[in-house]
Amino acid sequence: MTTDPESDVEVTQWLVPDRVINLIPYSRLTSGDILLLPAKIEDNNVALYLDQDAGFVKSARAEGVSLSMATDKENSRYLSEYSAGEVIAQILLGVTGNLSTDYLKMIAIATRVRILSVLAGLPMSRSNDKIRISLTEIEVTETTRKASGIEIEIPVKYFDQSDDSVVDILGQALGKIEIAPPNRTIED
Repeated sequence: MTTDPESDVEVTQWLVPDRVINLIPYSRLTSGDILLLPAKIEDNNVALYLDQDAGFVKSARAEGVSLSMATDKENSRYLSEYSAGEVIAQILLGVTGNLSTDYLKMIAIATRVRILSVLAGLPMSRSNDKIRISLTEIEVTETTRKASGIEIEIPVKYFDQSDDSVVDILGQALGKIEIAPPNRTIED
């Protein structure tokens, strides 16, 4: 299979809402884990995750990915995901610091885990389906947090390749656009 990320991988800027970053405990931001961000935040500051996210975190950890929920259990609830269009799933991830090759490899593995869960045995070579990966880089000090990011829509078929191939494709996609600058510094 030939890959052509130049033509079928879409990359856009993405700003994670301040409300999301504010809900993440400092200890999680400094843990070194990739953080699974909530899909939504309710008015009462409760994080809403997708139904399959708890199983996704466990499955990704079983594959060696350092992934954890961004918020505490007492501030979280689960909701059902309704898919429409060609995007079969979305993953919202945050990393503290820069999107290094090690992070990209863990993101590739975690994304493959989510795809396998969603496809439930169907082949990954389905060329019409895409997955949306929303990534934010979080800069943390003891008193401030800055978040900026991108969103990548990538065909599922690429995740049927080796991890290194997927990391290369993600790296090329990241090179297509400048990561959105933080909209402001959030004071703790």
